[in-house]
Amino acid sequence: MGNALCLIGFLGFFACNIWLIISNAKKQSKKSCYLSLAASVILFISGIALITPNSIITEGSISAVSNETCQAETNDDELSSKNNTYITKDKYDRIEKGTSYDEVKEIIGTDGTAYYKSGDKNSDSYIVNYEWRGDNPFSVALITCEGKNQKVTSKSQGGLM
Repeated sequence: MGNALCLIGFLGFFACNIWLIISNAKKQSKKSCYLSLAASVILFISGIALITPNSIITEGSISAVSNETCQAETNDDELSSKNNTYITKDKYDRIEKGTSYDEVKEIIGTDGTAYYKSGDKNSDSYIVNYEWRGDNPFSVALITCEGKNQKVTSKSQGGLM
């Protein structure tokens, strides 16, 4: 709702400015232009007021990682125990095509976040894409497992060290 009001207000403000320029060039009355401009500004400000911080950052993005990262940074002992829940470049390199999902979990030390599933679980066309985060908010590993036995068919990573 807030996003829509912001957009309407912004577009209205833009249109009113063009209207004012045209009215000024034609030497017409500008009273209705100013009223429309004021209404656009009010809509825009109302829209901003309705936008909450949670709607700006979506669930499942870096907010889930940042909580774990902040907790880990508070205590060095916690940091060393939490590191096994992150994927590292070394762990990523140990995963090969054909590795089962259970073996992947064993290598990394935790379940991945399934962000895409397709097909019937009991068929060879079943596909699941998993995500694991690295120890910084910009590092991630993506692994695709296929079939009822969930074997790795592809993998990619960015920012792992």
